[in-house]
Amino acid sequence: MSGFAVYYIEANIVSIIIFGILLLHNHFNIDRQEKQIRFDRVLITFMLYFAVDCLWAAIVENLIPKTRFNVAVNTFLIYILMGATVHSWLRFVMAYEQVPHRNRPINRFAVIFPFIISTIALVVHYIVVPQTLISDEHDTLPGFTVYILAVPFIYICAVLFYTIRKAKHEESRAEKKKHLFIGLFPLMVSIGGIVETLYFPNLPIYCSACLILMLLFYIQSLELRISADPLTGLNNRGQMERYISQRANLYQENRLTIVAMMDIDHFKTINDTYGH
Repeated sequence: MSGFAVYYIEANIVSIIIFGILLLHNHFNIDRQEKQIRFDRVLITFMLYFAVDCLWAAIVENLIPKTRFNVAVNTFLIYILMGATVHSWLRFVMAYEQVPHRNRPINRFAVIFPFIISTIALVVHYIVVPQTLISDEHDTLPGFTVYILAVPFIYICAVLFYTIRKAKHEESRAEKKKHLFIGLFPLMVSIGGIVETLYFPNLPIYCSACLILMLLFYIQSLELRISADPLTGLNNRGQMERYISQRANLYQENRLTIVAMMDIDHFKTINDTYGH
């Protein structure tokens, strides 16, 4: 097995292991909200994609016979998992941004509809004129690439629509950046995949981009869990102390700083009766 195959497969396996650790960490989290469940599904689809990508490297190196059937099946799986990954991210974004009526059956069908139509078109296309998708040398042709990228492009546009709209209504710059990062995530990952396909086909750039960006996002999510109340999203005491310690200008002369505190009598009765 050549150095390319070893390096490529190792990179994908490492990504699967790291994403698996993140998935296990999320699974044992007490606070299982909808957006976290959606995020777990994103991790699962990424892990499946990396596994199929390992099979692609094995086919290229003839560790698995490079037949028309094997190439077609592997490329079709890549198409399915590429669409599933971006679809899962869109569903996560809709939960994260609290898009109304997102779980209604008609809206869920509308989200999956482009993927269904594209899949039917791909299957019919391969049955009628397979030579326009796979060459006689069993290499994939640009027609397959169009199918692989078409649905993700639609979903990426939808993700950008939801996140940019949400960012416009945020007053905090930190919140704006958070929404924009979530929106740009699939676009940045896709750019990594395009660079790999066009310029460095023997380097796992797409896999590395997914891993780096996902870890950055996960670290941000952990910081939010540490600094905010999971139910209300309000900053906790630790975040208040960090904010004060990082803002030396709060102690400058001739600068008015106000701290307000509100207390409700017998609030324990409300908690005991209606829940915390």
